Amino acid sequence: MDYRPFYKSKTGALPESLNPDIFVNSACRKATIEDEDYRDAIGRIIKTQNIQLDGTYFIVDIGHAHLPAVAHRLQYFNVDISFMIPGYANPRMSETIAFYSRGNLIQIPGLFNIKTPNAYATLIDCHRNDQNGNNYELDASSLPPMDILKRLGITNIVYLNEGDFEVKIDKFPKDLEKSIEDYRKELKISGFGINLINSINKSRIPVPYIPQDY
Repeated sequence: MDYRPFYKSKTGALPESLNPDIFVNSACRKATIEDEDYRDAIGRIIKTQNIQLDGTYFIVDIGHAHLPAVAHRLQYFNVDISFMIPGYANPRMSETIAFYSRGNLIQIPGLFNIKTPNAYATLIDCHRNDQNGNNYELDASSLPPMDILKRLGITNIVYLNEGDFEVKIDKFPKDLEKSIEDYRKELKISGFGINLINSINKSRIPVPYIPQDY
């Protein structure tokens, strides 16, 4: 089944890339508790950090298999999502793509018909250059330029990764640095981890997630 119509941006405002090797599949519908944790974390971080959706652009940089779960949750908040997955991703992403898209179609008719979004988001795979089959990096064209964000009324950028929940982030992957620095000149930027699993262990010191390419 071709899931690209369900996951593509509904406004076409931001750059996107939905690799057909992943988004066109006949995979079984599967999701894990960890996928659901990331889905839940999106709602929690918006609430705990008092993120005002109007004027916000999210960059979600987490593992490929969790991205469809996060996309599902963001659409509850009327956020227009844009996947930027131009290269390889683990086959488990195909399973979660199938799981969350079919679930949405059955439970929430019209959920994908976002016409006037409250906010925007780019979803990217944090394992994109981990040398385990994923061997691509993003470039300046992968994220929207400043003029597009300004035209969309964006004043606030929120970067989210697999660091422990609510741990603040001040370092970014090398392939995003140029875009982030450009944004920082005119926009407010904040970053947080959204990994709820490690936060369950209260005796453990929360830490940020640091990929190999930092």
